[in-house]
Amino acid sequence: MAAAETTDPLGWTHDAADVPGEGVAFEKSAAPATLRRIAEGLDLKSCDRLEARYRIRPIAGGGYRLAGGLKADVVQSCVITLEPVPARIEEPFEVEYWPGGDGREADGGGGKEEIPALSAAEIEPLLDGRIDAGRIVFEQLAASLDPYPRTAGAEFEEPAALRQGGKESPFAVLAKLKAGKAPPDT
Repeated sequence: MAAAETTDPLGWTHDAADVPGEGVAFEKSAAPATLRRIAEGLDLKSCDRLEARYRIRPIAGGGYRLAGGLKADVVQSCVITLEPVPARIEEPFEVEYWPGGDGREADGGGGKEEIPALSAAEIEPLLDGRIDAGRIVFEQLAASLDPYPRTAGAEFEEPAALRQGGKESPFAVLAKLKAGKAPPDT
């Protein structure tokens, strides 16, 4: 029998059949080679540490709950100066795995119960009986990164060609273009 293909970038995949009734806890740390792949995949200058603590436990109805937290030390590039911007990330995560759907049926009615979107745990399909904890940790790390990291005091300076002080505004240049006149050299 061939091994199930995994989408777990960290290799932290668990067989649901191995999870005991009381659940099981894990503490994982990414190896140096994995940290380099993570930095490359997330366009970071570096990922110096990634650790996760999580627990997997069975829940009523045939599902599994993966809950825990991650800690990471990363270095991003400043969006203005391109200088290194170090960051420490600590984020919780919680995901439910369900075979063949979300597994949460209404009480006997056959329809799905309504769950407020912001209070519901993320739902993942349980494919081939595998729980891809590493993929969830990777995705949580990616979602936790600052989309616009800046070094302290970094300010965006408007290019001289766009400043109003003594030069034509961009709208005036566009008006001249529309009228058929050439734009000024900048």
